[in-house]
Amino acid sequence: MDSDEYDGLLDSGAPWEQSPIRILCFGSRFQGDDGFGGAVYDELRSQPLPQGVTVFDAGICSVGSALLLEGCRHAVVVDSVRGMGTPGQLFRLVPEALPAHASAYSSHALGLNHLFETLPISLGKDAVPTIEIIGAEVGRIQPFSQTLSPEVAGAVKPAAALVRRACSLASSKIVTGHGGDTTHGATTTAVTRL
Repeated sequence: MDSDEYDGLLDSGAPWEQSPIRILCFGSRFQGDDGFGGAVYDELRSQPLPQGVTVFDAGICSVGSALLLEGCRHAVVVDSVRGMGTPGQLFRLVPEALPAHASAYSSHALGLNHLFETLPISLGKDAVPTIEIIGAEVGRIQPFSQTLSPEVAGAVKPAAALVRRACSLASSKIVTGHGGDTTHGATTTAVTRL
């Protein structure tokens, strides 16, 4: 993880652990298009986030990433996806839409599906936050390259805008106490092409 993705305090002065909404940007910045999550992280950090939202450059997904979700109510996960569309195409998914075979969606050794499967154990069944995934179809995974393909690079700003919107909607529902669906329809459709 990047050392400045959480400096211990939110803008409000509260510890990041008290943030009800978390954004986890996964991916390897040294694998070409798999660096999509890191690029979205950079874009999100370029402007203030809504109050109560913390963003992490979570690096390569592991079951240890569950600790970043402890105590939050809503999480937006950003990662690259494979085999769903054309390079740079954005998708909104729910965890249940991820296949059992990790390589279908992630270039990491352990995919998001492994992380999500462990959450009821690591966080407790009743403590698993609402999760939505924003993914971009990768074009090329190129070892030792920090360069995104033009198609995936073009998806970074739109993805960041989707993440900001998702956080704003989740924040308004948490503040008003309306809970419910904060995934803007993603719970009724497991995969939404954007």
